[in-house]
Amino acid sequence: MKSNNCDNIIINNIDGLEEKDINRKRNKVRAVIINKDKKILICRNNGVFLLPGGKLKNNEDKIKGLYRELQEETGNDYSNFEISYLYTLIDYQKNYIDRNNNMFNRKIKTDYYIIYSDTDINYHNRNLTESEKNDFEFDYSSPKGQSAVWCVTNKGDKCAWRLAPTSFLSNWQKGYVKITPQRSDKNNNLYSVQYLADGIIKKIESGDLKTYRISDVDAIPTLEVYNFKTGGVNITTIWTDKLYYTNRGSNELTSALGEKGVFPYPKPVKLIEDIISRVTKENDIILDSFAGSATTAHAVLNMNKADGGNRKFICIEMMDYADTITAERVKRVINGYKAEEDKEELLYDEELKPSNLNNAPQMLADAKEVKKAAKESGAYDSVGNPKIVDNHLQVIGKIKATEEIVGTGGNFSYYELGEPLLVDDKLNNAVSTEKIREYIYYMETKQALPEAAADEPMLLGVYHGAAYYFNYEKDASTTLNAAFLKSIKTQAEAYVIYADTCVLSENKLQQFHITFKKIPRDIARL
Repeated sequence: MKSNNCDNIIINNIDGLEEKDINRKRNKVRAVIINKDKKILICRNNGVFLLPGGKLKNNEDKIKGLYRELQEETGNDYSNFEISYLYTLIDYQKNYIDRNNNMFNRKIKTDYYIIYSDTDINYHNRNLTESEKNDFEFDYSSPKGQSAVWCVTNKGDKCAWRLAPTSFLSNWQKGYVKITPQRSDKNNNLYSVQYLADGIIKKIESGDLKTYRISDVDAIPTLEVYNFKTGGVNITTIWTDKLYYTNRGSNELTSALGEKGVFPYPKPVKLIEDIISRVTKENDIILDSFAGSATTAHAVLNMNKADGGNRKFICIEMMDYADTITAERVKRVINGYKAEEDKEELLYDEELKPSNLNNAPQMLADAKEVKKAAKESGAYDSVGNPKIVDNHLQVIGKIKATEEIVGTGGNFSYYELGEPLLVDDKLNNAVSTEKIREYIYYMETKQALPEAAADEPMLLGVYHGAAYYFNYEKDASTTLNAAFLKSIKTQAEAYVIYADTCVLSENKLQQFHITFKKIPRDIARL
């Protein structure tokens, strides 16, 4: 934007258009009308607030055109008011799209004037031309057998579409737009239009959000976040479904391990499955830093079996039940197990209502008789006392049953941490030399330590052309020197040698392609 102070002209041309680029030109006039209370008259035009005025007709005088527009816009005659020129705004618009979806570059020149009045100036009525009315006025007529859906609010206020016709049709074909009946019978609009925001569409097309169809005949997909159907709604903070109750988790753990009360308040598998489905994809890695009863691992294995996913889990547990509960449950879920569960049978059920409350003592006596007979029959492992459940007097018998639970398949590795390798940046004497060798070789190569060579006890192994040596004595200092070089029997392109000290020159190390690493400092840096 630039201004010419001499002529009071402001030019807005951020795209650097030239006159030869312009396809259409338009001249407009607008007025700043100030009344006796120093208030400025603003017109609301189809939801947009503007200074009153409009476009000039061909070869129309600016002042006469302004009086005409003000008469049409406000219903007032301003021809006798004092009028003064303010400034001119020239606005270049690149790739402007009109209501007929035509694209062109245009130049809008608007002359602004100021009008002062010592009286009240009010916005009386609209006296628009037919062409101006067509800009935003409409009726509710529609083709026979069809319903019109207009962009109006529930209160009947006119509003604007936020999608251009081409974008609307394109999104409609992709299933991003839907029309639903209005539930309210107070508004004239029978239907409402709903469409996804650009941000949601980008996530769908990038794969961050997925869609599904309820059936093959459905034309419009519904949003889901991975396996959980959300319909675009955020995940709620509080989950109250009975499937998420802790007692369900206790029953699942008891079923898997065959023992009650081994772990307090375990989470139910369904809860963890739903959490994972909301925030992960089929090939993600799920980390549970406090594995507990291994509900997370159980959930991941179930989900992989159900949808063929390749999710992986890492479970960490520091308590002494890591092998007997955490790892044991994972094994059984993978391989399958026999689950003992109590199957319930309703032996007595009588609804309590006002009409039979007088007979309650007799119903209680009948319930006790049913319990006694069931226990004496020996057909039940246990029979509960009569109790009231949802206004029903009930007696429930339980039979222990064994069910074969098919394993999910899959596998896992169980690792138990030993003594720390380093204490205060020094090798821990409690750790065996073999464990240190395994550690160093793995950190260097990410490979398991091969079997030691009988003729080269200091050799760890050879990987990708490099030979790794660990010149270490637990109770003595070691040195990388000429004598150690002579002891090397393995031919390699390069050498990595650990020792306490090195007396070889830098030139000698380079000559034999040797990388020296000091014990134990360099181990701490791995």
